[in-house]
Amino acid sequence: MACAACNAAPTAIRACSQSMLHARWMSLSSVPARPSRPPPLPPSWSTAPSRGPVRSFGSSLGGQRGVKKPPQRSPLVDFQLDTREVKHMAPHVLAASVASAGAGRHSGEPLWRAYSERALELRHRLTLRDLKLILQGHADASEQNGAFFRELLSEKVWLSPEASPKDLCALAVAMAKLRFFDADIFRSLGAHLREHGQLQLLEPIDLASLANAFSRASCCDGPFFDALGAELKRRCSSSETLSPATATLALNAFAVCGCCEGQLFEVLLNAAVIPTVADFTVTQAALVVDATARCLQAVPQARSVFDAFAEHWLSTGMLEELASPEDLAHLVQAAVRLEVIDNDELNLALAAGALRQLGRFKPSQLAMFCDGIARLPSTGREAFLAATASHVLPQVLRRCSLSELGQICRALAACDTPVPEDVAALLKRRVSAVTQEAVSTLAKSTSPGVATGSAVALKRLAEACMKLQTTSQGQQMLATLRPLALALCTRHQQVLGLQARATVLAAHAHFHVRDMELFEGLGAGGAPVGSLPSPNLSVRLLASLGTLRAPVEPLLRLVDSALLGCAGGLPLDAVASALFATASLGFQPPISAAAIQALLVRAKELCEQSSALAGSLEVAQIAAAASAWQVQVPDDADAVWLQDWAGSAATAGMPSMESPPQGLLREVFVALHRSSCLASSGCSIVTGQAVGPVFVSDLWLSQAPDGPVAVEVDGPRRFYHGTRDLLAVCELKGQAASAASKGRVLRIGFWEWPAKAEQQDLLLSQRLASLPRPPEAAEADQEA
Repeated sequence: MACAACNAAPTAIRACSQSMLHARWMSLSSVPARPSRPPPLPPSWSTAPSRGPVRSFGSSLGGQRGVKKPPQRSPLVDFQLDTREVKHMAPHVLAASVASAGAGRHSGEPLWRAYSERALELRHRLTLRDLKLILQGHADASEQNGAFFRELLSEKVWLSPEASPKDLCALAVAMAKLRFFDADIFRSLGAHLREHGQLQLLEPIDLASLANAFSRASCCDGPFFDALGAELKRRCSSSETLSPATATLALNAFAVCGCCEGQLFEVLLNAAVIPTVADFTVTQAALVVDATARCLQAVPQARSVFDAFAEHWLSTGMLEELASPEDLAHLVQAAVRLEVIDNDELNLALAAGALRQLGRFKPSQLAMFCDGIARLPSTGREAFLAATASHVLPQVLRRCSLSELGQICRALAACDTPVPEDVAALLKRRVSAVTQEAVSTLAKSTSPGVATGSAVALKRLAEACMKLQTTSQGQQMLATLRPLALALCTRHQQVLGLQARATVLAAHAHFHVRDMELFEGLGAGGAPVGSLPSPNLSVRLLASLGTLRAPVEPLLRLVDSALLGCAGGLPLDAVASALFATASLGFQPPISAAAIQALLVRAKELCEQSSALAGSLEVAQIAAAASAWQVQVPDDADAVWLQDWAGSAATAGMPSMESPPQGLLREVFVALHRSSCLASSGCSIVTGQAVGPVFVSDLWLSQAPDGPVAVEVDGPRRFYHGTRDLLAVCELKGQAASAASKGRVLRIGFWEWPAKAEQQDLLLSQRLASLPRPPEAAEADQEA
């Protein structure tokens, strides 16, 4: 009767078949039988009323043409993906189901939550093979759940002597793919493999994969890597062939973990790399040369390996055709580390390959490539960076991190690549956003790595903005970076090196931004114990502090200590810059008289050796500093000699001295001519009057009542940004003018000059009346 019923009802046959398959799975699962229930019907068997005419099973074979049926899954897959069935699965059935779901890329939070809950219920009964399949399934489906993995692996079933080394290797690889980096678990796994002699049972590719998994987990267990390296060397010495993939994974893993054993690298390179260069893909070759570059000190043949690959790439054109953006990024970084910067053909091929892939670069890859290609000169480099600045940056800026922005901007600045104005505005906005994120992260994180990355990015951005941006853009950029700099000064002073501080100060000096709160913060903490800045860094710090008129005592003490030991070996430009900076700071402590004297002696020595310095910036700086020092120490023979020798530079002028606005200067000149008190005395107004050996006064009243008067007309560029504080060089010029006119200096700021002639005359008369009278004029009045 059953057969007759089946013949009469094809739908019942299918239901009966699925029930039988369901019963078969239940018999395999070692779970007590449950009351049977009808299995869910696929959508195509739904009993819901259809919109079209009812078709029999047989007539569906010749259905309407052009109607595509939805793909039907097998009942087995339906069973594996049924959350109701997961709750009753046996360990090996569960493991197979998870692996199958992962391989099929099946997603859905309820399904994977059901898998996790059932796995934790069965964790005491799971074998190593079950664990391997469960983790591989999660890795294939990209389902990450650190808490679940940690609890699942808490039983440490791999400690069993019966554990297969192949399964242990697969377990480690799966954990690495899942980014589950539990150092204790990896160390326990490595110790088990090493102590039970199971490394000898693995294939070379498994050994390399195991090393790669440990490196990705940052578990650089020394004894384990020593044993792994010894086993790899044994395989090479026994003439066992290692594939390119094996050599690549092994070299990269040992380099990333810092296990740069020279003998291991030499054996692997000679046995598996150099003889088979043509068998390596570009990706594999990029990882190999990157590994040798990381271990350059221990691998003397690293340069020859890179050259062998480069010759192969250039002869086959692989870089332009097959290299991915990630490959190119690693290759340029390796070339820079290995100092392979003079291969013009290779540099051009790298730039050409990057231009072909321009739209496929991720932000991290673009940052790495720009940072490297900026140091590999070629005609293609300028084309790539120009295209990046104009077309790529607007697309990737919103996804760039602070560190990546620092790398890209430094590369563009190093090659003088112009950035369009609209892109510069986008860049400033993005820097503002990521800076706020970085400040928030620094407030919450105690990791030194986070602070170090922020400090490096701050240095790169400050350095880049001096070349990439206009004055107004640069001032805005410094205001954007200020919160990050203050956060690093306040909480992470130890990671903010002197190079970073000097760069931030140099950027502020370049854009005339005087922020004493920030400067004091940069000076807090001094330098690491027992270290002094290098001669170049000392001069750079001193020059910036002098330009900013910022006497930051901790930094100046470091500079003074360094100058006492290195002044005798400084070149002329460094000596001139240091002397001018000390003069700008007023020769005040903590710069000692001994350091100043050492600089003067060195300047005299260098000037005696050269006769072609007249009119140069160095001579002007030395002459200005010597003149200012002679005011304080009149009997200093070196200062007197330098001032006399530099007489030829009297009209050279200081290139950093801003001229007054011509319109304002003209109005002041006309107003002085109208002045009745000056006209009655027969005063003449002179332009270009020298005051001291270097500076030239804006206007000079040669026959004014009670003696000559120096007139300084100060435009906006003679003041620090956002303040009414004169620049250091203007203060120094004012001191020279005061010495030449016996203190009679009339200063007129751009903001106080009135528009109407009557008010202009009133202002000038008041200022002239307030000038000090020379002593001889006062004595003459008393006698009269």
